[in-house]
Amino acid sequence: MMQWAASRYTIAFNDEQVRSGTLWEGRFFSSAITSERYLVVCQRYIELNPVRAGMVASPAEFGWSSYAHNALGIGDRLITEHDLYRRLGPTPAERCRAYRALFDPAMPEADLAAIRAALNGRRWLGDAPADLAPTKRGRPKKAAPGDSPAKDQREIQL
Repeated sequence: MMQWAASRYTIAFNDEQVRSGTLWEGRFFSSAITSERYLVVCQRYIELNPVRAGMVASPAEFGWSSYAHNALGIGDRLITEHDLYRRLGPTPAERCRAYRALFDPAMPEADLAAIRAALNGRRWLGDAPADLAPTKRGRPKKAAPGDSPAKDQREIQL
């Protein structure tokens, strides 16, 4: 989805600015999140990025995040609350209080390392689900001349 959105935005921006080329140098990388614990960890990671970058002192000061909505109760029509967020408390005030409490302790280095390793290794974050088995990177190797086909492959006769 992010690749599609970036592509569409680049086309529209280039048309408007009468230019061509890419807007971003690096590729977009993603990682599947396989547990609710890591969903919360990633939410904290994202909300704290501007703080780690030295752009703001508190995530509440950054205008381009969901922190103001989730922690302070400031309405934002662009935000759809996740079920996990709604389970933080029965009332909006209690959910905001519980969300703010998630940011009280410093983010453990182990969580930061897990997120970065998942992104850099292009693997899931959390417990390995059965349907997300790791695959080898790159193109499969070609069979050398004289190699017999694998047992599960059938030779095609013309």
